[in-house]
Amino acid sequence: MSKATLSIGAVARLFDISTKTLRHYEELGLLAPARADNGYRCYRPADVQQILRIRQLQALGLTLEQIHDILENEVDEDRWQRILQTILADINGQLDALTVRRQRV
Repeated sequence: MSKATLSIGAVARLFDISTKTLRHYEELGLLAPARADNGYRCYRPADVQQILRIRQLQALGLTLEQIHDILENEVDEDRWQRILQTILADINGQLDALTVRRQRV
């Protein structure tokens, strides 16, 4: 492993996620880390950037399937607007449901 790459454990610690999560991302095609001669995963700076994007999109409420679609396909500004409007509508729906629950208490 070169100095410019990180091990799966180092990346997991960096993002405070499990190595199982990183392997899951790879299984879903969200990541494709290089392999060292010994078969270990080597995460390059581009892989770390990709994980950061995945985590940011998850924080917005997107599923891994939606994230895969976004990362695989070019997303123009109009599509981003539709995605964000959908997320906002979902959040508003959740807020409405919580407001009703709160009123019942």
